[in-house]
Amino acid sequence: MDIGDHFTLGGRIGWIQATAKDLDGNPRADIFTWAVLLGFPDLAGDGNLLGVIAGQPPQVTHNQYGDRESDAALHLEAFYHLQLNDNIAVTPGVFVILNPENDASNTPIYIGTVRTTFSF
Repeated sequence: MDIGDHFTLGGRIGWIQATAKDLDGNPRADIFTWAVLLGFPDLAGDGNLLGVIAGQPPQVTHNQYGDRESDAALHLEAFYHLQLNDNIAVTPGVFVILNPENDASNTPIYIGTVRTTFSF
């Protein structure tokens, strides 16, 4: 959703009812996920985009065994899509996963990325 000429807001929410076909009794689980996305199009030039994302990777909230992942992971990400010309763009970014595997005792994961897109 565009909010003015220089700000975009988006998001997603998901609820998944999964069935494990490879386990005895085909147990079921409810899985929840969400994300909020902020975009700043044409920042410092036409075709450029600053993006910021915060969300929760999929988390089991209920299953037939009564188990539940009590700690929620959190995904935080920022990137800048730099449109160099009509055919080449470079997108550096960084993200962190807090409570990986939905377990607060796990150390955060930090990742840097660089993506180059060639369009012809």
